[in-house]
Amino acid sequence: MPSKTGTSGRAKAKAMTKNPFGALLSAVRRDIDARLSGFLDAKLESVREHGTGVTEMVGAVRDLCLRGGKRSRPALLVAGYRAASTRAKLEPALDAGVALELLHAYFLIHDDWMDRDELRRGGPSVHATLSRRFRSREIGEASAILAGDYAVALATEALARVDFEPSRAAGVFSCFAQMQVDAVLGQELDLLANARERFHYLSHALGGILIFVGVKMAVSHWFHLNTYVSLAVILVMLTAAIVLSQRKARRMAMPERPAAA
Repeated sequence: MPSKTGTSGRAKAKAMTKNPFGALLSAVRRDIDARLSGFLDAKLESVREHGTGVTEMVGAVRDLCLRGGKRSRPALLVAGYRAASTRAKLEPALDAGVALELLHAYFLIHDDWMDRDELRRGGPSVHATLSRRFRSREIGEASAILAGDYAVALATEALARVDFEPSRAAGVFSCFAQMQVDAVLGQELDLLANARERFHYLSHALGGILIFVGVKMAVSHWFHLNTYVSLAVILVMLTAAIVLSQRKARRMAMPERPAAA
């Protein structure tokens, strides 16, 4: 009978025929895409009475949100939610995932404008889109700032629609606000830092802010997890954070912008 252990005497690891997180990601992506589409379509329709300009701005937010995206943040939120309870209905976690994607859109819109990035998710960034549509870079970029503000307002509204215990509402919204504070402070550090400091900060914080958010909501505010389960989930999140921060840090050597006269 063949041995089940290797030369070190340890049991051999079983081969994984399918990536469990990949399967979760695919399932969550379908749900989030459908929820986002319905939510944003309704918003776009509601602003048509304000004219073409406003509709263009809201449409640019919608297009960015629905133009792909891995939906890793909602998937990580669902993973944390399921770690807390295998029986609870997934609707609250998925609805909160919509809020996370809208919050992420806010970060992306402003970040692209700050970095002068013309492309996002295989298409033009929001400030590039609006600059072309308004035939003015000044108006387009100002509209993009408003588009980001609009996205974070929608994120807050989406979170307010989530069905969770009223007693936990203050904690949930406090956590959501802290995510925004951390991201804004991180962006300011990114803006002012030199290349070495930028890489250090991004490696240890910015990626973690965007990835850890979902688990923090599930772990800290909806359920009380066993300490060891919480630590295990956090370790998974930090690993994902490193990957994202390394991608972000590729831009660390970009030339400094000249100071305004």
